[in-house]
Amino acid sequence: MLYTMDGFLVKCRICNTEFAMPDMGPCTDLEFQSYIKDSGFVCKCAKNDWELVQ
Repeated sequence: MLYTMDGFLVKCRICNTEFAMPDMGPCTDLEFQSYIKDSGFVCKCAKNDWELVQ
Protein backbone atom coordinates (compact mmCIF):
# COMPACT_ATOMS: atom_id res chain seq x y z
CA MET A 1 0.00 0.00 0.00
CA LEU A 2 1.11 3.51 -0.70
CA TYR A 3 1.65 5.50 2.47
CA THR A 4 1.36 9.29 2.39
CA MET A 5 2.22 11.75 5.15
CA ASP A 6 -1.48 11.72 6.05
CA GLY A 7 -1.93 7.95 5.93
CA PHE A 8 -3.00 5.74 3.04
CA LEU A 9 -4.06 6.74 -0.45
CA VAL A 10 -7.59 5.69 -1.46
CA LYS A 11 -8.65 5.74 -5.12
CA CYS A 12 -11.92 5.24 -7.01
CA ARG A 13 -11.50 2.36 -9.47
CA ILE A 14 -13.76 4.09 -12.01
CA CYS A 15 -12.71 7.76 -12.19
CA ASN A 16 -9.37 7.62 -10.29
CA THR A 17 -10.36 10.31 -7.74
CA GLU A 18 -7.93 10.00 -4.81
CA PHE A 19 -7.89 11.10 -1.19
CA ALA A 20 -5.67 10.44 1.80
CA MET A 21 -7.01 8.32 4.63
CA PRO A 22 -5.37 8.55 8.06
CA ASP A 23 -3.36 5.63 9.34
CA MET A 24 -5.58 4.04 11.98
CA GLY A 25 -3.17 1.30 13.00
CA PRO A 26 -3.95 -2.35 12.32
CA CYS A 27 -7.42 -2.56 10.74
CA THR A 28 -9.38 -5.21 8.90
CA ASP A 29 -10.59 -4.62 5.34
CA LEU A 30 -14.11 -4.14 6.71
CA GLU A 31 -12.90 -1.41 9.08
CA PHE A 32 -11.15 0.39 6.21
CA GLN A 33 -14.29 0.09 4.04
CA SER A 34 -16.46 1.35 6.90
CA TYR A 35 -14.18 4.38 7.43
CA ILE A 36 -14.22 5.25 3.72
CA LYS A 37 -18.02 4.93 3.56
CA ASP A 38 -18.54 6.96 6.75
CA SER A 39 -16.11 9.69 5.61
CA GLY A 40 -18.74 11.09 3.24
CA PHE A 41 -16.12 11.72 0.55
CA VAL A 42 -17.66 11.52 -2.94
CA CYS A 43 -15.58 10.94 -6.04
CA LYS A 44 -16.00 12.68 -9.41
CA CYS A 45 -18.18 9.95 -10.92
CA ALA A 46 -20.17 9.50 -7.66
CA LYS A 47 -19.88 5.70 -7.96
CA ASN A 48 -17.51 5.52 -4.95
CA ASP A 49 -15.87 2.25 -5.95
CA TRP A 50 -12.93 2.75 -3.55
CA GLU A 51 -9.75 0.75 -3.18
CA LEU A 52 -6.63 1.23 -1.08
CA VAL A 53 -3.78 1.99 -3.49
CA GLN A 54 -0.97 -0.52 -3.22
